[in-house]
Amino acid sequence: RNKHADDLAIEAAVENELFVKEYNANRRFLAKWSSFKYEKSSKARIKRTQAYRKRYNIGRSSFVGYGVLLVSEHGAIGELKWGDNVKLVRELYIDYTGGLTVGNGVSFAEGTLVFTHGHSYMFRKKECLNKYNPNTFATPLTIGDNVFIGSRAIIMPGVGSIGENSVISAGAIVT
Repeated sequence: RNKHADDLAIEAAVENELFVKEYNANRRFLAKWSSFKYEKSSKARIKRTQAYRKRYNIGRSSFVGYGVLLVSEHGAIGELKWGDNVKLVRELYIDYTGGLTVGNGVSFAEGTLVFTHGHSYMFRKKECLNKYNPNTFATPLTIGDNVFIGSRAIIMPGVGSIGENSVISAGAIVT
């Protein structure tokens, strides 16, 4: 083997180790804090919101309900940026693998699904998200200020941006 191949192998091992460490830490966090048990009292709900704000750098005056899952997949640690006064109601799945920016005053109603990465059959000409997983592609998403996303709405990979003051109705599929 040549030195370049050895260097690439070491780089891949280090990147994978960092991802696995972050992935496992995130899973432990979510197992603890997304639990319904924090619905017992307003004090417990505040404690949960504070934990999420600290871990994910969610802005001031925000609220996080139970069952909120924020995840990055496929060996990528996506960038996540939050505004202030964000409401994450309950039972949400938000993928930030490809990068997610959320503006001020954004509300996610219950059951919302958000995806920021896709697979090779979806995006033939996109740049690979992770050189060690060539079938996965970043589809960054920016959500503008004062957006309301209704119950059970699905935001699919490749949307790119949702403009300020938008309302996405319940059950909508945004492509």
